[in-house]
Amino acid sequence: MSTHPNLQESQHGQAQESPAEEEESRPEAEEGHAQASRPRRRGRRGRRVVAPLDWSNALLKRLRALIGPQLLVGFSGGRDSLAVLHLATRHFDVHPYFYYLIPDSDFGRAIDAQARAVCGNPLRQFPHPLLTRLINGAVYKPHSSSTGIGELDQIDMWHAVQQATGIPWRALGMRASESMHRRMRMIRWGPVRPMQQTVYPIATWSRDHVSAYLGAHHLAVLEIRVRAAMTGWTLHPAVLAAIKDAYPRDYRRIVDLFPYAIARSQTRDNPKDRHDWWHDAGLGPGARSHDQDDE
Repeated sequence: MSTHPNLQESQHGQAQESPAEEEESRPEAEEGHAQASRPRRRGRRGRRVVAPLDWSNALLKRLRALIGPQLLVGFSGGRDSLAVLHLATRHFDVHPYFYYLIPDSDFGRAIDAQARAVCGNPLRQFPHPLLTRLINGAVYKPHSSSTGIGELDQIDMWHAVQQATGIPWRALGMRASESMHRRMRMIRWGPVRPMQQTVYPIATWSRDHVSAYLGAHHLAVLEIRVRAAMTGWTLHPAVLAAIKDAYPRDYRRIVDLFPYAIARSQTRDNPKDRHDWWHDAGLGPGARSHDQDDE
């Protein structure tokens, strides 16, 4: 699939500001387009700071001119991906997609309805890139010497999504302010990665920017995402606990596939209670087993 060298300018050209400078401009929640209407001002080094919404719209408008009218959006039902999905519909015929741990889930149907309401297109669902590694690695399940399942990584699955949809480019909801690791990635690569055919439209936004945008456009995140602070459909204890409460049928199917996850789902956010199940099972201090996150 072809890439677009001209997009390199969006990483290094004058129109691109550093993430730190971008975050100085804050959106207002009272008006739907307050971010774009705010006067532009100067950053710490005297360079012009572009309001985040202005910057995102300019980025997507330029991308549309180069790649055409269709764009995939990675959608998980979370805050960032919901903001990207809504924002991208202003410029593209958007097709959302989702990585699942179990197919045909109640949660998948819930976010499919949410995606259709925002962009008008159904949610395409594909196996999570980590699924084959979880099964072959016997994560939260009895060990098997041979599963007969080949392993797929993130790039393999992304290529499969491209081939299945016939759409080469995607938008993701990664933000530089989420972590130092992501900030360094944005500084190094910029908000557009032509080789990966991926764009990050809200790379310069803060959490407050996302909240203001969702509030201004009356976009509600599913309750399960709010309670679990979910960052993806994973076996993280907070995610499993929320799934168990909100989608019990999905939880039972996950436990059928990963039976040892039932203990993991009992881990709570409260540090005092975090390892209660660990001690109850006789796996407290001095035991040879180790607690590991799978994110």
